[in-house]
Amino acid sequence: MANIWDSLDVTGRTVLDVGVGNSTRALIGKGVRRVIALDVDRGKVKSLKSELAGYDNVDLVCSDASSIPLRGKAVDVAVLYFVLHEVNPKVHGKVVSGVKRVARRVIVVEPAPAGCEAYNLFARLWREAMHSVGSYEDYKPAEYWVRLLVNAGISVVRCESIVQDNMLGLEELKAIINETADEWARKGVKKDLINELKRVLDLARERGFKWSDLVVVVGVAD
Repeated sequence: MANIWDSLDVTGRTVLDVGVGNSTRALIGKGVRRVIALDVDRGKVKSLKSELAGYDNVDLVCSDASSIPLRGKAVDVAVLYFVLHEVNPKVHGKVVSGVKRVARRVIVVEPAPAGCEAYNLFARLWREAMHSVGSYEDYKPAEYWVRLLVNAGISVVRCESIVQDNMLGLEELKAIINETADEWARKGVKKDLINELKRVLDLARERGFKWSDLVVVVGVAD
């Protein structure tokens, strides 16, 4: 994650963070002038507002990204970090158009759709699990995100992959699998699909596990 933020030009800028969480915390640590963190989930906004109460350069807003309550070009940069794959692809264009209206530059960071064998299984199970409960976890190739921005009238000035080299330890992966199983159970995912997560660990023991590369697309929205 550090490599991503080191490569993005956000220091001293007013940044719209679409989707609150780890990205909000990371942006604060990169010396931005102000972060406006937006999320449709009222619970997430309330929780992070309490956590970041000591920062005077953070505004948290509960709103849909397609109708952001800001004036045109109010922010220097809008960051969509690991957000769009959790959104119905049918409204991707509407979300990006909404972001374009308020930002001069748009940055999309998404996981690549393919990686090692164990990761591919994990990603497929995530997608099936989320679709089974009416949610989304749809990873797309770089060309998709580029086309999405271009179709919204945003000029793409950078598209690259950041390689994820580090293999994940089995104990760390096991903890992630357990957390995932708990989350899926809370969301109502069927037990047979949750039980398939064990196959990810089995594959990782044989062949290792690492996250897929990250896709970074930067566009100018002026």
